Amino acid sequence: MNWLHHHRPGATARRQRGFTLIELMIAVFLSALVLSLAVPSFRTILQNNRQVTRLNDLVTDLAYARSEAVRRGVAVIICPRDANGDGVVDVSAGGGSCPASTDWSSGWVIYFDEDGDSALADADDILRVYLSQASGLALTYSRNSIRYNAQGLAIGFAGTFTLCDDRGADYARGRVVNNTGRVSEVSGGLSCS
Repeated sequence: MNWLHHHRPGATARRQRGFTLIELMIAVFLSALVLSLAVPSFRTILQNNRQVTRLNDLVTDLAYARSEAVRRGVAVIICPRDANGDGVVDVSAGGGSCPASTDWSSGWVIYFDEDGDSALADADDILRVYLSQASGLALTYSRNSIRYNAQGLAIGFAGTFTLCDDRGADYARGRVVNNTGRVSEVSGGLSCS
C-alpha cells in the first residue's frame, strides 16, 4: 500500500475559512464606532471616581482628626499643606501655624495642639500628612483650618469643602463640616473659581 496516495474513507476536502477584506473592514468600523461612544463615558467615570476617592480620603482624615481629639483629650487641627509641602509655616522652627491659604489641593496635615495655641510646637506632633497625587483637582475650603476640640466639636470652623475639576461647577462636589464636627454631603450651589 502506498502511504502517499492513501485516502481515508469518508474524508472530504476541507475548505479554508477566514475573513474577507470587506468583512474585516466592517468589523474594524463597528469596533471604532463602539469605542468612540464608550471612551467619553469611560473618561467621565474616571473623573467621577477621582473626585469620589479624594473626598473619601478627606472625610476619612476629618473623622480621624476628630476621633484623635476625643481620644487624646486635646485639640487636633487639620490644615492645608503649604507651598513647602509640610503643611504648616515654619514647622522646623516650632510655633508654626497653618498657612493663610484656603486651597487644600496639595493635601493636608493633621497635628495635635496640646497647649491650645493652634501652633505646631514640634514636628513630632504631626499625626498624619496627606499628599495629593492627583493633578487637575482643585479642593478649597472656606477656612484655612479646622480645629476639633477635646469633645470632637469644630465650633467656629464650620464651612464647605468644594472639589472641582476641568468640567467646572456643574460637576463640583462638596462636603460640609458643621460646628459639631460632623461631615455631610452637599449637592448643588457649588462654584469653582
